[in-house]
Amino acid sequence: MKFIFLFFILFAQISSAETSKCPSGQYFVNTYKRNAYYRTDGTFVKETTVSAHCRTNHFFNPLKLVFKDTMPRGWPFQLEIFKSSSENEKKEIESAINSLPKTLKDLGEIRIFRAVKSAFPDNHSSSGPDDSIIVLYDSVFKFGLKRALAHEMAHVLYSHLDKNEKEDYRSISKWNEIEKDVFHTPRTQFSEPDGKLSPEEDFANNVEHLISDKNHSKVIDKEIMNYLRSLLGIIR
Repeated sequence: MKFIFLFFILFAQISSAETSKCPSGQYFVNTYKRNAYYRTDGTFVKETTVSAHCRTNHFFNPLKLVFKDTMPRGWPFQLEIFKSSSENEKKEIESAINSLPKTLKDLGEIRIFRAVKSAFPDNHSSSGPDDSIIVLYDSVFKFGLKRALAHEMAHVLYSHLDKNEKEDYRSISKWNEIEKDVFHTPRTQFSEPDGKLSPEEDFANNVEHLISDKNHSKVIDKEIMNYLRSLLGIIR
């Protein structure tokens, strides 16, 4: 038992050391298996095992939270009622975001909006990922602020991933693009039911559970979980 314990300590130290070798502006990616897939241009990519390496964090930009008081321009749900965040709410939001893994805090300016209630039942938060917008509804403070922000920041992160990074995730999570921007997966297990709707929603749900659910290993595929740990900089 003592030997096993020492082995795990040594493994953790090696992992941390490997991570620290990556220069500024890069992040460490552990070894993972990439399944065969077709690119959108029809190119076939073989199944392979990707070796551990440092990858350039092309979306790296220091986090800046900007709190807004009115409805975002072009927001599709025009009947939602927007309002200002209180000072206590701002502190809670900042604290929750600061507790997220580093990669989710490298996404530059994030605009935070507050609204009373979502147009959709039981929806505690929404986002406009391409515009780095997050909308938080009153119920989010009871639901779990960190959990909701992990989900919405994951949407923003996904929108920042480049073509190859998105293809890597879709390969690992067994999503196939059957025509432009139309995806299908043979998987039957998802961390949330709406994960079957798209790779992006699947990605956001898995990040949410990885960060917020102590039993995440029961609902997230092991290969997906390991890849997301690398991407988010989570060292076990």
